[in-house]
Amino acid sequence: GIMFYARLGASRNDKKYMKYAIILFVVQTYIAVMNAYLRYELLLPSVVLFAGYFVGKGHVKALLSYRIIPFVIIFGVFISAFGSLGKHRSNFGAVLSQEYLSDAPQAEDLDIYDEDKEKSGNFFERSACVAQLSNVVKLTKDHGFYEGVVSLPLVFALVPRLFWPEKPLVQQGQWFAVEIGTAFYTNGHANNSINMTVMGELYLDFGWVGVVIGCILFGGMIRILWNCVQYDDSPYNILGILFGGYILLLCFGIASDLQIVITYASTYVLLFITKKIVVDYF
Repeated sequence: GIMFYARLGASRNDKKYMKYAIILFVVQTYIAVMNAYLRYELLLPSVVLFAGYFVGKGHVKALLSYRIIPFVIIFGVFISAFGSLGKHRSNFGAVLSQEYLSDAPQAEDLDIYDEDKEKSGNFFERSACVAQLSNVVKLTKDHGFYEGVVSLPLVFALVPRLFWPEKPLVQQGQWFAVEIGTAFYTNGHANNSINMTVMGELYLDFGWVGVVIGCILFGGMIRILWNCVQYDDSPYNILGILFGGYILLLCFGIASDLQIVITYASTYVLLFITKKIVVDYF
């Protein structure tokens, strides 16, 4: 909804639609603060709002206008606060209330406001995929390439559970966390999940050949889906904008592993069926 109204308002220069986008932006940001503390969902409404606006403008020079300043400020504030908030994820109120912290018995040990620490660096450390890729390389050195075993569960995912009720769950992130020694299984489920990244999983299975060929195929799939939804066809193409925005956002999520292929495909099929039933039929 945010992207739809922002794009429509920008392309039509209609303040009414921009107001709708901003209202949804505020609501969704509030929901993210309350339910997705310190995760990318906090920034997601901002990214979608400004992406929809600049896509609606239809030219690159719009990115150089003063309208990009609010997004830069929001992004900067999030990064600057990330380090401090990250130390106390379990006590959101304590981080925001300096007075409360100063009165707390353990305040001297918390060391939240240490000016010598690079708080903003934590954001980039958590956003990087170096740790996952390093562990991928380590696994190949210890065990050799897995020759398709890691990605095999993706084949199972293509079979509807209606026809295979006992189908095993696709939990590659949990398997990877256990394999590198950062998790353990309890009652059939691991207590942690770490994505291998698309490139990492391809390398883990097939080496550099798998990375090159797999990434070409992956990019080709994204292009086909993008063209199918006709994102640029019309600002009123709601389902196309929804899936197009979904693709744009997930393309930045390089930490996702190959399970994202199933997510792309199933989401597209869902929206395609919705379009056929709701839009074309009615």
